[in-house]
Amino acid sequence: MKHIEALLDRLNQQDINLWVEEYKLRYRSPKGILTDSLKQEIRDNKADLIAFLKMKQELTLAEQLPQVTPDLAAQYEPFPLSDIQQAYWIGRQSHIELGNLATQVYQEWQLPDLDVARLSDAWQKVMAAHPMLRTVIQPNGQQRVLVEMPTYQISVLDLHQTETVQQRLAEIRQNMLGHIYQADEWPLFDIRVTRMPDGVFLHFCIDMIVVDAWSIELILNEWAELYHHPEKELAPLELTFRDYMVTAKAYEESSTLYKASKSYWLNRLDSLPSAPKLPLVQELRFIKVPQFQGIEKRLEAPLWKAVKTKAAEHELQPSALLLAVYAEVLTLWSTNPHFTLSQPSFHRLPLHPQVNQVIGDFTSVMLTEINNRNETSFIQRAKQIQTQLWQDLDHRYFSGVQVIRELSRHTRAGSMALMPVVFANLLAVKSTSHIGWGKRV
Repeated sequence: MKHIEALLDRLNQQDINLWVEEYKLRYRSPKGILTDSLKQEIRDNKADLIAFLKMKQELTLAEQLPQVTPDLAAQYEPFPLSDIQQAYWIGRQSHIELGNLATQVYQEWQLPDLDVARLSDAWQKVMAAHPMLRTVIQPNGQQRVLVEMPTYQISVLDLHQTETVQQRLAEIRQNMLGHIYQADEWPLFDIRVTRMPDGVFLHFCIDMIVVDAWSIELILNEWAELYHHPEKELAPLELTFRDYMVTAKAYEESSTLYKASKSYWLNRLDSLPSAPKLPLVQELRFIKVPQFQGIEKRLEAPLWKAVKTKAAEHELQPSALLLAVYAEVLTLWSTNPHFTLSQPSFHRLPLHPQVNQVIGDFTSVMLTEINNRNETSFIQRAKQIQTQLWQDLDHRYFSGVQVIRELSRHTRAGSMALMPVVFANLLAVKSTSHIGWGKRV
């Protein structure tokens, strides 16, 4: 964003002021100063200017937020679940529509060789540094960190003498992905090593009730660093997820931002459309054990760069463009072109300088209304979605999980899955396809 800062400096030197109102770029300039070339430069950089100025507003807002005071004496005391943690916890229950399922991440790497003892030692150090890797969810819906530091044993399977290697690998993957962890029993992760004639597979699975996507990046990179440099130690963090949650919950109860966001969403309950109505082989309520299948399509770097350049020409941010594309596909299949999607988002409030180094599930969910009923161009629909997205982001302090709870009460939906269609955007997260010990499968 250095080019945006430079542009704003040049404009300020000429007393040209830019600001954002409801995600619209406004300006004030002395007569005759704003030349046609400057106007064109502003238009060319409009999306980035809006994003930068909104970021500055967020930093100003952060100065009004409370700061966490770490409470070392209470580190092992139970503390409340976040909204998304509670949703994951309830979603494990079989009577919930699309329940009987744990939200988890599975990753796998293939390596020429691996020192399992060194790998275990490195993992033990990671666990010691991050309390959420030693956390369980109690039956009463509170979470707590185990007082005693547990020792984790990585299981090793040798398939050198096995003819059906690929079948056994498939069984391992299915077993790890299909397992529902008992939330009140440690550990809430599973690490395995499979030795093969031509190398080693490292399998890693973790329940998302204790981590978010950002946390997984931290965990894997620290683990790889400690594996390659066993002499290193992780510097202890002052902040814990418990400290953050206690402060954030207390802030919610008195925050004007929270109250304004709650009012915004409650006023929309009657007009918020349902989820996309997609053609189904079987009604969701009859699915006893949900299963998901991943489908991958990769855009090579030159093409993705061209896409982003084209989006910028139309003042569209990449995340909004991808959401619009996803909405177009859903509109083709849905009987209702006016629907609501669930969007996981990062919600680490800057309550402490170490907040981005802490492991935990800081994820929030935001509901996004898609209105593709009008016969307009794709660009117009994408811009409409982006505007709606920006407005909703300004009211993100009342989470989508809370909105769904209110909708459930409002419509008496009971255990129905109200907003099951999700758009997950991880553009801000660095890929772990290669983290220092092998290539991800």
